[in-house]
Amino acid sequence: MMPEKHEKETREDLFYFFVRFSENTKNVKNIIESKKDISPLFYVVPSKIVAKYVKDEHEYWIGLKRGKEGNRRIFRLGTNKKDYKIQTPFTEDYKNAWHLL
Repeated sequence: MMPEKHEKETREDLFYFFVRFSENTKNVKNIIESKKDISPLFYVVPSKIVAKYVKDEHEYWIGLKRGKEGNRRIFRLGTNKKDYKIQTPFTEDYKNAWHLL
């Protein structure tokens, strides 16, 4: 969930970092024994991308609620180039995108 201010944060020098942990890290012993790669995945997303998506998603949600105002604002990174109802940024475009900084 993101506050309304994130719809307006479009500075060129502002980035959001999203981190995905691959495994449930509660059971550390099993993870160590399995020798799985549990390195987190990092996504570097420019603020203008986040702002546009948060705004568009909120407007879409209001439309579903038939115009009733609400505070639901989320950000999501799409996967596998699925067909989403609104233009959605994709994980492949922002995974380890350190070059954007």
